Amino acid sequence: MERTTVRRTAELDCDAATLWHLVSAAEGLGTWLGEDVHLDLRVGGSGRLVDDDGAARDVRVTELIDGQHLAFTWWPAGDDGASSDVVFTVEETDTGSRLVVTETAANALGSWETRVVSLWLSVCSLARV
Repeated sequence: MERTTVRRTAELDCDAATLWHLVSAAEGLGTWLGEDVHLDLRVGGSGRLVDDDGAARDVRVTELIDGQHLAFTWWPAGDDGASSDVVFTVEETDTGSRLVVTETAANALGSWETRVVSLWLSVCSLARV
């Protein structure tokens, strides 16, 4: 089966350390990627994410460069044949930070646009007035 790669980039108004927390810590991920997130953040670590609709995905961390790069494989709970590979890359920019999300799967047309908007809203909620 042919695999497709989808790449999304978001420029965010927060520093790279804050963005890294949002994309790598269970409590950070829980603010935008799913309502219930458990993740053992180390290569070979595993976890589970339950999204706002109650759908569960199992996760296995495949690569990690602290503060910069997190790669994982995830799949719907109970269906590891439907896995996809996801990479989060965090970069510092002159105006904040950038997140590059790359997903490769048999059907990589997932809802990353909605997820990235949720991340943006999480960053906005951190803004100090």
